[in-house]
Amino acid sequence: MGLFLSVTDKEIYAVRRKIFIENGIPLLYNNGFVKSPFSGACFGKYSNQFHNYEFCKLTKDSILEIVTVHIIRGDEWIQIYLNIF
Repeated sequence: MGLFLSVTDKEIYAVRRKIFIENGIPLLYNNGFVKSPFSGACFGKYSNQFHNYEFCKLTKDSILEIVTVHIIRGDEWIQIYLNIF
């Protein structure tokens, strides 16, 4: 006799969002990133299937760092992209 547990995509999606909101956002803020001030930047819920967060930081050497985070329902990952200009 075994124990099987099935988790829906909706529950996994909610857990990934919760992990990022509780752990990822405070870590980014502690490392000097702020919510992106650009007009086209998304922060939070974009649709029922997709959450998008964009942060940026300007370093002492005038380097712009932009972190974009995608949390997509049906995907198994929290996608994090770093662009440095």
